Amino acid sequence: MSKLDERMTTPVGIDDDGRGRVKVAADVALEAYAQAMQRYASSYLAHRVGELEVVPDPASVGCDTAAAAVVRSVVEQALHNEVVASDPIAPVE
Repeated sequence: MSKLDERMTTPVGIDDDGRGRVKVAADVALEAYAQAMQRYASSYLAHRVGELEVVPDPASVGCDTAAAAVVRSVVEQALHNEVVASDPIAPVE
């Protein structure tokens, strides 16, 4: 087991104040991550529907490549569902 794995799986002892600070810090970081993903989703959707000519750069809105892959997958699935729902002769999956 690597040192990082060992450190991440070993319980740590912190008081309630420390736990509260960690939770706040994690919440802030996750909110920022989610907002970056939302910004990238908006620009990627604009590209997919022809409003933007170039594929947007996820880094330009603070989104990393892993999150960008998730965003593209979610947007593509939503687009697929929208197309299927609006096509009366499309086969239902």
